[in-house]
Amino acid sequence: MASIVTVALYALLIAAGAWLVADERPRISMPRLGLAGFCALAFLVGPTVDGLEYEDAYVHTASAAWRTFHWLDSTNGYYSTVCFAGAVSDCFVEGSFGTQPIGFSILIAMVRTVAGNWPVLTNLLSATATLLTVQLVWTMLGLYVRHQPARLIGVGLLLTAPSYLLVSGSGFAEPLFSFLFTLCLYLHLRFQDRGLSLPGWALFAASGALMILAKKEGALLLLMIAVSAVWAKQWRMVLVSTAILVNALLLFGILDAADRHAADIGQAAFQLPHIAHLLPVLFEAAASPRYFGLLGVMVAPALLLTALSRDRLSVQLVVVAVAYTVIYSAHARHRFFVAGHSVAPIEMVRYVTVIAPTAALLIARAIDPRWRASWSSTIPAALVSAGLLLSLAELYSQRTEMAADEKARVVTLLDRPPAAIYVSPYSAALFAKADEVTLVVDAESALTPAVLSWLTERVRRGATIVLDPTLCESSAPAQWLAACLRLRMLEGKS
Repeated sequence: MASIVTVALYALLIAAGAWLVADERPRISMPRLGLAGFCALAFLVGPTVDGLEYEDAYVHTASAAWRTFHWLDSTNGYYSTVCFAGAVSDCFVEGSFGTQPIGFSILIAMVRTVAGNWPVLTNLLSATATLLTVQLVWTMLGLYVRHQPARLIGVGLLLTAPSYLLVSGSGFAEPLFSFLFTLCLYLHLRFQDRGLSLPGWALFAASGALMILAKKEGALLLLMIAVSAVWAKQWRMVLVSTAILVNALLLFGILDAADRHAADIGQAAFQLPHIAHLLPVLFEAAASPRYFGLLGVMVAPALLLTALSRDRLSVQLVVVAVAYTVIYSAHARHRFFVAGHSVAPIEMVRYVTVIAPTAALLIARAIDPRWRASWSSTIPAALVSAGLLLSLAELYSQRTEMAADEKARVVTLLDRPPAAIYVSPYSAALFAKADEVTLVVDAESALTPAVLSWLTERVRRGATIVLDPTLCESSAPAQWLAACLRLRMLEGKS
């Protein structure tokens, strides 16, 4: 049921989007072609990486691999199901890594079912989502920013952010979420200006629902849209956005995510005291030239100019950006954070990428009324061009560094005999990279009686158990060490 509903939503999104484009016939301009070409070039720069932040960087691909063989299975509702023991084509134990909804994994599975399993399919879909986001940002700049140089500065700041491009070709759900997020925001602003046609409403409904299925915090944007519509007495928008939210609560069960995460980390997922620890880290990531070029730095003067001008659209963009900054800072990152470990700025990068398109529009909007027609546009164009080259160089550096780590942690582990059974705390990463018949066991499932019995029988038949080295390190959690000891004993008995 869950997979059928999600596929239907994607079908509606594509049909309504195609209808709207056919109705409006947007002009294919040189800037649009240039933006598309740069996004394609950025995807090709350096080796492909998934993200290294376990398990979010791999779980969507692993779940898609499982879904390809279990389209009608709704064991886990609207949350991503993965295999914990067995092969994706013949899974022995199924489960879930917490709170990831099925939006991105279903999209991967849809394309994978039609086009086959490409090694970089997930990365290509993420990059495509970013390309569409950039095109949408350019459309919004054309509607809400009068001067071409201001538009160029806005989109230039977005594309000269190396880590925005890094995440855009990763295994994370943020690129897809950012596209759906920006699309919902665009349709809301368009409704405020001139209303929506029937395909426009269908596109808003589909993108809103899929946005929540990509990342459940998408509900916050719809809540803000509903409140704004109530304030403006736009009752049709109130009705549609509220219907999507009620559907997310009752059908998608998004409130279950907080309970799932709380069970994983041992406390409430969202707490205001977390803001004091994580907000400075998020700001550090956003303001870092290595991660986001000048985009994050330019937000501060844009906020000042917005405060002076009190521009209604800019205020709406600020409210959206601040709301997501707060919710990301109030969220407990992981169990290690709860245990007192610090969070590095790079761990907050993918959250900043969600807000980045909104920030780019805000900056361009702040510059626009202060730009003089007599000023030359050559200097901004030259600066943006130089920034694009520098961002590609830094992107290559970041991808190369991460790819080496990813290869050491995941890829080389799979370079073993065909009869091997891989036991790892990073099972989602292995299922994401392995073929459909490779046998993998998640470390935390390895000690259950059913899995131990299954492993014993497989070893008796001649299979070899390959243990992830991190499973047996002295600093590993007690459960991992117990699994390491028990499985070594199993191999010894065989």
